[in-house]
Amino acid sequence: MSPVEILKFLYDLFVYIVLLRFLLQLVRADFYNPFSQFVVTMTQWILSPLRRIIPGSRGIDWSSLLLFLALVLLGQVLFGFGGSLLGMLIMLPFTATIMLINLLLFLVFIKVILSWVDPYQQQPMQRPLSQLTNPILAPFRRLIPPIGMIDLSALFAILALYLARWFVERLPFWMFGLFS
Repeated sequence: MSPVEILKFLYDLFVYIVLLRFLLQLVRADFYNPFSQFVVTMTQWILSPLRRIIPGSRGIDWSSLLLFLALVLLGQVLFGFGGSLLGMLIMLPFTATIMLINLLLFLVFIKVILSWVDPYQQQPMQRPLSQLTNPILAPFRRLIPPIGMIDLSALFAILALYLARWFVERLPFWMFGLFS
């Protein structure tokens, strides 16, 4: 790996941690959990001054959401497209949505793996992970009940997330085709 690729990996990792902080607050996760404390510690240094300027309201932490979007845009400028600022602003919602879907896919995969390793949910990471993935898995659990000890809802959630990512990745090209 080149130094630029390593820097991009570390940058993207921080962007995902900021997004995770937003999602943890959105689902009102347990912030006394060690995993949640790690996310808070990694982001507090930059979110604390932003919260003075951009307060949260109605259970939404606007400062972490706007920081996430700003970091995605900055990542596009530093590592990405090399196009015009207008083009990057147009692609921002698509890029941010793809990053959200990728994070959700990763969380569901981790949830599945931890359910095999720790079926009694004794790991400290299980509680916030369940709080983050339950809104995604709940609709599938209503449609597909568990078969014995096997819960297939994660499989269908992963398929739906992959389909959503495929759609979001192609949507700008379809829109561009309509406008040209």
